Order: sequence, then C-alpha cells, then structure tokens
Amino acid sequence: MEGITETTSLTGGGVKKNVMNVNIEYFRMFGLLMVFVMLEAGKYTTTLFNEYPVTDDPNNSAWDILFNGAPSNFDGNKTYIYHLFHFIHTCVYIDNNPAKTVAAILIQLSTIPLLIFAFLSYKRINLQTGPDYDGLKDRSKLVWAYLTIASGYFFLVLVNSPIQDPELFDSPRAQLEFIGHYIPYAMFQFATIVMAMEQVNFLCARNTMPFEWITIGMVIVYFRITVALYIVYCAYIFSHIAGYPIWDSDVVTNPIGFWATQLIMIAFDSATMFIPAICAFTDAKRSTATVRIEFSM
Repeated sequence: MEGITETTSLTGGGVKKNVMNVNIEYFRMFGLLMVFVMLEAGKYTTTLFNEYPVTDDPNNSAWDILFNGAPSNFDGNKTYIYHLFHFIHTCVYIDNNPAKTVAAILIQLSTIPLLIFAFLSYKRINLQTGPDYDGLKDRSKLVWAYLTIASGYFFLVLVNSPIQDPELFDSPRAQLEFIGHYIPYAMFQFATIVMAMEQVNFLCARNTMPFEWITIGMVIVYFRITVALYIVYCAYIFSHIAGYPIWDSDVVTNPIGFWATQLIMIAFDSATMFIPAICAFTDAKRSTATVRIEFSM
C-alpha cells in the first residue's frame, strides 16, 4: 500500500498531532508567588480559627476576632518556634490545623508549577545549539533532578510539624522533629537559588537580561549576597537547634538581634522568590519563554 509508513495512523490518515505552546515563565512566577499566598492564608486561618494552647476558657469567635477586635485564640509565644528562637516565624501559622490543611491545599499550587517549569526548562536548555550552552547543558540534568526533589518534597514542612507539647520542648524528640520540619524548607530555599542561577546563565548565553540596565557584574553581586544570606540563615537556625545560638532574637533583650534576623529573612525571601518572580514576568514576554509541546500518535 503506497504512502503507508510506520507513523501512519491506523485510522487511515496521517500522524495525528496535538500541539501546545506553553509559556514556562508563568509557571515559575506563579509557583514562587504562591508560597507567599500559602503563608498569608495560613496566618489568617490560624489567627481566626486556631486555638493554641488548648484551654478550658471560652474561645473568641472568628467574627469577633475579625470585626470586633477580640484577641485571637492562638498564642504564638507559646509555640516551639518561639521557645527556640524567641520570635514568631511565619511557619508558626501553618503548623496547626485548620491552617495546616489550608496550606497543604495551597502548597500544591506552588510545587506543581515549579515541577513543570523545572522539566520544561531542562528540555528548553538541551534544545539550544552553540558552544555557549555546553556548560549549561552539562549541569542541566543535575539541576533538574535537584529542583524536582526539593520542590516535590517541599510539602514535608507540613507533615513534620514542630512538637506541640510544651513539656517536651527541651527534649531530643523536639529537636529531631524540628530538624525534620526545617530540612525540606532549607532544601527548597536552596532550590530557589539554583533555579534563579540557571535561569540567569541561560539568559547570559542568549545575551539577554530581564531588564536592560542589569549587568553581569550586578548579577554576580546579587548571587554572592544571596548565597551569603543563605549560609547565615542556615547557620543561625542550626546554631539554635544545637543549643549554641550565634545571636539571640528576643526583641526585648536583644532588639538588634531581632531586627537583624527579620532583615536577613526578608532579604533572602525577596532575593530568591519575589525578585525572580518579577524577572519571570518580564521574561514571559520574550519568545524564548514559549515552549512547543507536541503530542502525536
């Protein structure tokens, strides 16, 4: 039979194709910004609906808390996070139900887009030609693997919540449970650095930047500061876990340490999530952000 090949459809026609054009930068932008949405949703849910610690006293209703200025039934100063660091970190607001359930739903809207971006970015890099992409291609598979693991298991920060029983706050069990809570978060934090670094390397190879005024020198300084913030961030956390804190973050006894901690955390989140999300939105306007996906049978 003339005209029939291995790719000829069994229905008698040619190869059936379904083509999608996907702008992968929107996946990156949406995935990064949803982390902030998850944390804010957790904060409001905890403030309005959570009771901690549980007592026999009457609870204020969510209506009274929201509209009548009644105090929340949640006391962050009684949590393990506060016991360890002497200040309330944002993750306190997603450690208890019902906020944990809300966060578990929303976290998928972060990790799934980032997993899609990681895979499509890997494919996009390996479709490029020219010597400028050789080093990027060599690293891309390892980067894709790490981004997949770190993003895919980010939800473990919700599974491994810090211990709730105040009588056990100083026990080895509390220490281990918090390590299980923090490690997935630290891996995700590092993944945001790796993701931004690979994207910048890709844009450098194409001789394009998100904004015309950005220079290579500025990018180098940006990454050096980001990595330094990450190292200090992790050192601060693990020093407290080990019981030998680098500095105290109690706003009363050490206000400088408290504000230094806040500045480091805000600066790191801005450098690794907020700024890359802005750059992703700008990059989305370029043709290089569009990947053609073809399904055939």
